[in-house]
Amino acid sequence: MGEINDDTFSMCNWSIKRCGLGIELWMETAACAYIASLLDYDRRYGGVMNDLDINRGGFYNGVRKALRCIPLADGIMESVVALLQLYHSDSIGSVQHQLVQKCQQVRMATLEQSLSRQHLYWWRSLQNDEAGCWLEVMPIFAKMTMSNVNFATALRYRYFMRVEGHVDGAKCKCKKVLDSRGHHLASVCSYGGERIATHDGMKYEFNNILRYCGLHTKMEERGAFQELDPNNNMRPDISVFNPTFTTAPKQLLDIAVTGTLTGFNTNGHQLQNIGSSAQHMYNNKINHYAPHVIPNRFSFLPIIFESSGYMHADVKDLLLKVATLASDIKRITKRVLYKYFLKRL
Repeated sequence: MGEINDDTFSMCNWSIKRCGLGIELWMETAACAYIASLLDYDRRYGGVMNDLDINRGGFYNGVRKALRCIPLADGIMESVVALLQLYHSDSIGSVQHQLVQKCQQVRMATLEQSLSRQHLYWWRSLQNDEAGCWLEVMPIFAKMTMSNVNFATALRYRYFMRVEGHVDGAKCKCKKVLDSRGHHLASVCSYGGERIATHDGMKYEFNNILRYCGLHTKMEERGAFQELDPNNNMRPDISVFNPTFTTAPKQLLDIAVTGTLTGFNTNGHQLQNIGSSAQHMYNNKINHYAPHVIPNRFSFLPIIFESSGYMHADVKDLLLKVATLASDIKRITKRVLYKYFLKRL
């Protein structure tokens, strides 16, 4: 993997949903658990924490050491009274959970202040249920395995690390300068057919998921738009002939994978909305196909993914609908099926 700096390692100390690797900081967790146990003791027997003097030695030094392992906001680290107020508040969750959450809020704010605007935008685009699902895949099938090199490359890409062996100023065969994080090669460059291969891979897998759910589909249906214009040779990626999840008798899907950082505004004072690239591509697809849609005959839906793994809201909605449909057939809960579909994609 090469050199890993403090920021990169700090990014790993979160749940996968929050762009981490599920690696907890044991000192932080242990300290929160210790303080929580003292507060629970105080609740049960009373008086112990009210008279606690952190300047005394022995047992009290242990409490002070634990407090200093918790990176809470200013004033809380040394304030047992504040911790008692936190504990006796109406907030939901265990004391330990509340303390850990507050620690993470402080760590998150500190980390985000150290990132460039572009890196921060990328980091936030990964903080969702979908982008890290590949890290939870059990390699029980050949198609769900990765070589060591591919896995290391995927982690580099996820954590915005330099591509191993990258030479500054080097150019792609398409004549554009290569970025050090690999985003041009991963999602922008069309030279050599790699972008098409990514698109086709997503298309085939999405089609397989729909068929698994009992839907009748056809890829690249010819003549789908010729009712209005006999010369219209556009072909949707997937046609669904029994879309029980919508009112239209047929639904046409068109898939696209767009770069998360494509068109990123490096000069603005505020970050763009997360998913702006997906929304931009979604709007383009709608505008392109809208004149050719016959409302009473079929509907059209863009299926848009970003290179970070972020999915447009309509893709999530569709996958949840087909998961609900399949749950009745397969006798498997909707949530399990939804996670399975994400891992396949």
